[in-house]
Amino acid sequence: MNSKKISEATQEKLFNEVLLRLGNNECADCGAKSPAWVSLDFRAVICMNCAGAHRSLGPSVTRVRSMKLDAWYEEYFDIIS
Repeated sequence: MNSKKISEATQEKLFNEVLLRLGNNECADCGAKSPAWVSLDFRAVICMNCAGAHRSLGPSVTRVRSMKLDAWYEEYFDIIS
C-alpha cells in the first residue's frame, strides 16, 4: 500500500464531517442510528451488525473498516469523500 496513514486526530475530524452528511447518521443497510463502520466498496456507513454481515461476505465482495478501531489511509478517504 502506497497510501499515507492518517493520524487519529485527523481521522476523527474527517469522520465527523462524513457523519454530518445527509443520510450518514444511520446505517445504509438497516437504518440503525449512529453507524460506526464503513463499507469501502459500497461507499456507505453501516452499523456494527451490518458490518459483520458484510465481513462474512468476504473482501472480494466488500471491504469493511471501523471508524474507530481500524487504521485509515488517505486512499480510503478518497473513496468515501
